[in-house]
Amino acid sequence: MAELWANAFQNLTTILQADSSVANPDEGFYWRRGFYEKMPLKYRQDLISAEQIVPYEIAGQGEPPDMYALKLRRLARFYWGKFIYERSRGAGNLGDLEHAEFLLDQAIRKTGSPFYLLNDRGNIYIEYYKAHSKSRRAQPTSFDKAELRKSYDCARQSFKDSIDLKKEQLRAYFNLAYIEAAWGSPAVPSGNLHAAINHLRDGLRYPKWEHEPVDEFRCNALYNLACYYARLPRKEAACLCVLRKAARFGLVSPEDVDRDFNSKEGDFFPILTAAPPATRQKFRDLEKQLTRRFK
Repeated sequence: MAELWANAFQNLTTILQADSSVANPDEGFYWRRGFYEKMPLKYRQDLISAEQIVPYEIAGQGEPPDMYALKLRRLARFYWGKFIYERSRGAGNLGDLEHAEFLLDQAIRKTGSPFYLLNDRGNIYIEYYKAHSKSRRAQPTSFDKAELRKSYDCARQSFKDSIDLKKEQLRAYFNLAYIEAAWGSPAVPSGNLHAAINHLRDGLRYPKWEHEPVDEFRCNALYNLACYYARLPRKEAACLCVLRKAARFGLVSPEDVDRDFNSKEGDFFPILTAAPPATRQKFRDLEKQLTRRFK
């Protein structure tokens, strides 16, 4: 069993390192870029088989606390990535998301609530919220509404607790901004956007994502800030200023840029439709620059 787990974790670490843009694979982890589907079938099944025989929270109890928590975190991200991958293809088992939450809770209990594990847990609750939103019935029950509210509240609280533990990071502010902009009160949409903007402006004061700078994530934070400005009236100048900063990194996904610039649902589409020609040209000049270094 020890050999099976050692091989499974080595394979997982190899995939994380290949997927990371920085030296520390846990800092540069980005599940949206095909993390789970990049894993060969054998790697996936080695992990799942080991879990089914002896779960790691039992098998790894003899390891030092920091290593034990690190492996629990990586295993949680495996199940988190598995859920995201399968959900994107019309499936997705909430049990995988629940298992990821359980593994993170085990790691938090072992190490005393480090801020970065709270960030991971907040992202798990974001996925819960998305899943509950997509599965809502035409007339949701009180239970449906309670599940949605719980996911929202737990996500926000996880990121706030993370900031209380470590203020000088970007990740928790980034996710709080996302929550406000996407799911804030429908009664005050402009207030939600201002709250999201303030969160990002606060977070962007700090160079580190969590423990070290990650250019791609900082670029995405700037891009999101520009998107939020674009949703407010008469904010073209602020939007352009932030987009120029994002373009210096050039690490935005081409898919995101194409959607926001060229589809009716995109954040910059209304500006490109209604703004004066000179303003529209400034946005178009930045369009390709935003993705020039994306891999």
